[in-house]
Amino acid sequence: MDLRGVVLWALGVSGCVAGWSVATPAARVLRVDAAALPGGDGAPGRPFRTLLEAVEAAGEGEAELQVASGDYPGAVQLRPGLRVVGRGAVLVHAEDGCVMSASGGRLENVMVQGGEVGLCAAGEVHLRGVTLSGQRRMALRVSPGGALEAEGLRVEAVIPDTTGLELQQGARARLSGARFDGPFEKAVSSHNADLVVADAAFHDARTAVHLVGGKGLLRAVYAGGGRGPAVYVGQAQAEVVGLRTAGHEYGLLVGPGSRVKMRGLDSRGAERAGVGMEGAEGDLEDVSVLNAGNLGALQLTDSRVQVTRAEVKGPTYAGIQVLGGEAVLRAVRIRHVVRESAGDGDGMVVHRARVMLEDVSVEGAEGGALVVGSGAQVEAGSLEARFVQNGAVFAGGKSTVRVRSLKASGVGEVVLAAVEGARVQLQGLEAEDVAAVGWAECGSASRLCVGTVRGTAAATSPEACVQLGSEEHPAACR
Repeated sequence: MDLRGVVLWALGVSGCVAGWSVATPAARVLRVDAAALPGGDGAPGRPFRTLLEAVEAAGEGEAELQVASGDYPGAVQLRPGLRVVGRGAVLVHAEDGCVMSASGGRLENVMVQGGEVGLCAAGEVHLRGVTLSGQRRMALRVSPGGALEAEGLRVEAVIPDTTGLELQQGARARLSGARFDGPFEKAVSSHNADLVVADAAFHDARTAVHLVGGKGLLRAVYAGGGRGPAVYVGQAQAEVVGLRTAGHEYGLLVGPGSRVKMRGLDSRGAERAGVGMEGAEGDLEDVSVLNAGNLGALQLTDSRVQVTRAEVKGPTYAGIQVLGGEAVLRAVRIRHVVRESAGDGDGMVVHRARVMLEDVSVEGAEGGALVVGSGAQVEAGSLEARFVQNGAVFAGGKSTVRVRSLKASGVGEVVLAAVEGARVQLQGLEAEDVAAVGWAECGSASRLCVGTVRGTAAATSPEACVQLGSEEHPAACR
């Protein structure tokens, strides 16, 4: 072989070496069977009797522990590279402390029972088909810096007022297909952490998800049977897509310093309100609230909120309350508002706030359709009031209301009223089956002006502060 051939041969060998891939050694497989004879070594015919023996024998490398049906003592240490797989009804139990501690690793098809805490996770831990029950304090705890990914998780509370999953500061968790059952105080508690919950159901927990600080994403979540808010968000950022709640104090309660984006809420039978917000920012779409309790369907306090497409049926006290802050309401339907006591039962109540309304209707209210006071400012495009007992628009407290068009039918008392220095301007009114069109308290500097009135007699009002125009002679409202 000449020199040129030697060089080409050397280059070829070098290329082959460079292209070699070093195979990762296959994970060791060790068998565990609580019914085995003592002295096993993990081989197919000689399984270990306990998980503790198997974990110790697995050492530090990649290993899979295949565990047969049976009861196994706890205090098991799960580590990175270790996979524990149940082959049948595998129960790991303990009386005190953490039944299982994990700095990493995987746990599949295993039931964890008892202990103060079921699973203490400090590293990256993966769960699949795991069930936890009977813990005295909490089922799972993820320490700062830990990460939990769980698929098909089942968590059951036997002792009341415990916690299902606790995420500590800086922790992360992703739950898919989870179910929490029983009287948890908080089924999932996340504090300055990063939480994702998808396709999950919560039954009988006081609060299903309690998110304080950090971030959260909830997708396709059901919560029912609890006594507190189904979902609470405080000083956090949250995105909620497809939340269904039954009962609870609130369907969604948002505290100060939070920002929430929600698309798709179905709240039924909330004791207080379907949505409560205080000192927060929110963008809510496709909201349905049925039979909310004594604070109405939506209670928005000192917040900045946009609501697009909302259906409200059968609320008590009020349909929507905006108490301070700013709100934009579009495509909102409020039906059958029930009075709790004299002076309420209104479709919308606005105080100390700036509110814009577009395509909003109130049908069937034992109070009024829109009640505005305490210096509030309301701008409305199209507004409709049908079968309300105490008027379509009632303004007081030096508030200002401007409406482009209003349809009113079956309205008791007077359609429009201004008292206590309020000013109401309406470009066009279409009224049918109403007792009276407008009235104002002139002595308090209140003013009421309607550009045109159709569908009912527009008789001249005796009050000097009331202007009612007609199609032939529209009033110039300024």
